[in-house]
Amino acid sequence: MTRSRYGKKNRYKFKNHTFKLTYKQNDLITRCAKLKQMTTNKLIKTALKEYLHKYEEMLEADSYVAENQLSLFNTGKQLSIFDEMEQKK
Repeated sequence: MTRSRYGKKNRYKFKNHTFKLTYKQNDLITRCAKLKQMTTNKLIKTALKEYLHKYEEMLEADSYVAENQLSLFNTGKQLSIFDEMEQKK
């Protein structure tokens, strides 16, 4: 076999999620998918994407880290080994 001249393609990683639906919920999803002419998986994915897009800013605000979160270690004065040597002389 010959090697591809374009290099290795990056593969997407997916996670599987399973959940249970009632018969009414399943029927509603299938009817809505037929109405919009899409598969049930695509309908669920687009609904989740729209829902998560609404709360995207709120999720980003939670992951914000303060610039000076380790102020505990900021003493204002730089200490080093060489300062002790100069004081001994």
